[in-house]
Amino acid sequence: MLKSLHERELIEVVGRGEGMGRPLLYGTTPGFLEQFALRHLGELPRADELAVALRDPNAPTPVNQAKSETPNETSNEASSETSNESANETSDSPYSGVEA
Repeated sequence: MLKSLHERELIEVVGRGEGMGRPLLYGTTPGFLEQFALRHLGELPRADELAVALRDPNAPTPVNQAKSETPNETSNEASSETSNESANETSDSPYSGVEA
């Protein structure tokens, strides 16, 4: 990946790190800014924004497991017969057993 970016002159070596092996440090070039239509690096998205932008729109959304795994015990004990009847009536629903 770095080799490809370097060959395209989007990054360049700007120094060496102080850590073990003194790794190369890379920085962006003016060509990088031009390629991505940026005036300065501050216009790049933050990591959290990038994660949202790169998320697959067709991927299923995660379900909050904490709520569905810990039902309200007080209401279940008081209305166990009613909730059993309701669950049987809506068993074909993908949301059966999930409390609002």
